[in-house]
Amino acid sequence: MSQLLGQLQWRYATKKMDLSRTVLQDKLDQITEAARLAPSPSCLQPYELIVVSNEAKRARICKMSYDQSQVADCSHLLVFATWDNYTAERINHMFDLNIAMRDGTNDGWEKYRQRLLKEYPARNPQVNFDHAARQAYIALGILCKSHRISHPQAYFKRYRQMKQTTFANTGFELVTKRTRKRDFLEEM
Repeated sequence: MSQLLGQLQWRYATKKMDLSRTVLQDKLDQITEAARLAPSPSCLQPYELIVVSNEAKRARICKMSYDQSQVADCSHLLVFATWDNYTAERINHMFDLNIAMRDGTNDGWEKYRQRLLKEYPARNPQVNFDHAARQAYIALGILCKSHRISHPQAYFKRYRQMKQTTFANTGFELVTKRTRKRDFLEEM
């Protein structure tokens, strides 16, 4: 416990990146896997982690992040894009993905799916977005702790139907999730 407290007491905000260094693919894979394995309610993981390594795209995102040079200068930008709302399509997709990963389902799991399909989409969209954003923060916390990344600064932007949270600080920015192949940066 004292090791954890010591790590939490140590804080450093990266103000300038070392442009000669890049994050190795093995390290990046570990970081994204930590975010993928982060707990989320009902196993929905209502966010996507998008990894942006393209320099031109990071430069465009930098402009949306109050021109913080860390966003453009990092080797990889990770962006958490939270769901704007819970929909039947998204809930079913995540349940189907979990069923495929677990090689089957059971009555309890299907009853739980039906309960979520009844309750979540009926809630206020802002309540659902706020809930999804908190889940992204849980994943960010797991990611930061697992890789000793200090407190990132968060910025919120709206892009079409989704809201993205861009975290600049570490040479990384948190972007995307594992389930949908939606890369909003390709559309920029």
